[in-house]
Amino acid sequence: CHAPLFSRGAVRRTEGLKQQYISVRSRNILNSCLTMTPLIHNRFYLKETRRVLRKNLTSTEAALWRYLSRQQLEGRKFRRQHSIENYIVDFYCASEKLIIELDGSVHDNPGQNNADFDRDEELQKMGFRVLRIDNDLVMSQIDTVLENIKACFTTP
Repeated sequence: CHAPLFSRGAVRRTEGLKQQYISVRSRNILNSCLTMTPLIHNRFYLKETRRVLRKNLTSTEAALWRYLSRQQLEGRKFRRQHSIENYIVDFYCASEKLIIELDGSVHDNPGQNNADFDRDEELQKMGFRVLRIDNDLVMSQIDTVLENIKACFTTP
């Protein structure tokens, strides 16, 4: 396996959170190399992009996040702007392997529709379920949206 044990620019320190982060990252990469399974979640090179997206949520994402954060929806933990392989998804519930994507007007474009379809197909091949929700529905009928999300839960 040719994966580096430490990311570029990471300095190994013997104290604090930096050491814990490097230790966990090193262990994950080493385990990945030993089992020959690729790391697909939260790849390091997408970290800054994820951070920027989390800081600049759209109004629709912020509205839905109010209901998904802090395990408010039937105790399920959701992450926002989570990366899976090279894709950054709007919301992700690991226990359900459920991805929630919010679609605004940009997704009405035929080219974007094709890209969304291809992306969903790739994620479904990896074993994830993708739920696409229109932005207008989130803003006008949040209770219906939450019921649709709950209907996707497979575990009690």
